[in-house]
Amino acid sequence: MAPTGLRAIKYNHPEGGRIIKLSWSPPRDKGKTPITKYLIEYRIPGDKWQGTVLKEAERPEFEISAVGADSQQYHVRVQAVNKVGKGPPSEYITVTFGMLVPFFELICDADCHNGYL
Repeated sequence: MAPTGLRAIKYNHPEGGRIIKLSWSPPRDKGKTPITKYLIEYRIPGDKWQGTVLKEAERPEFEISAVGADSQQYHVRVQAVNKVGKGPPSEYITVTFGMLVPFFELICDADCHNGYL
């Protein structure tokens, strides 16, 4: 079974930057082997799902930072993975934001302020 209850909360980080916090519930039927990770996929509406993984997560939640204007819509969905393989994807949700960047992978350079672009 697929993860359920995928939702996104958008907020401003206290130190600057904008964040989307994704959360979901694990599949009701996890099979006989435990879930080892979740794959967070995204696409631009109208595009086909290409298996574009934004990030892998070990828990049923993840934070994404965004840069740029709130001008782009994305469809986001989640798949659970165990030793047997990938399960079916969750229903997708639509988020409107700037360019999505995995929160924990931001690289700070001269334009960076407190670790946020």
